[in-house]
Amino acid sequence: MFERFTDTARGAVTDAPRHAQRYGDQVITPVHVFAALLDQPNAPLDPQLAEYHVTSAELLAELDASHRRGGLSDADAAALRTIGIDVDEVFGRIERSLGPDVLSLQPILRDTPRPRYPFAPETKQTLEYAVREAATLRRRTLTEEHLLLALLRQPGPAADLLGEHGLRYAEFRARREAA
Repeated sequence: MFERFTDTARGAVTDAPRHAQRYGDQVITPVHVFAALLDQPNAPLDPQLAEYHVTSAELLAELDASHRRGGLSDADAAALRTIGIDVDEVFGRIERSLGPDVLSLQPILRDTPRPRYPFAPETKQTLEYAVREAATLRRRTLTEEHLLLALLRQPGPAADLLGEHGLRYAEFRARREAA
């Protein structure tokens, strides 16, 4: 399956288990593929992300912050602020009382290596979508852009975070068709 993937796209998939372990998760989800994609050497998505005034490093930091807050996005935190709840202050107090990253959903044995991380069904679907995107756009290789399109195509934290920066599936896909 990976013979059509570029080095960057292949790296995002093969590095996803490292991000699953970093987040303390037992299975590889689309979020882990997204984190690995953002964490690739030389930030290959930055030219496309520049159109939206954001970098891979900034998105990865936002993704990590969301994970630290138990999955609450910046938009969720902003919505709670409108009713007087400062999520960062609440989580800060909890972490000062109980320890850092106590709410990040990581298991107690954080550093215990796991020999195998299975792909969640939605992650398999993401990879299928990426293959379809490459085929529909008549590309011989599957690139990081096809993975990004697949992540944008399905609801979840990646699409939500990218949407907060104005990056939406239909517009991004139209730009890829024109390229």
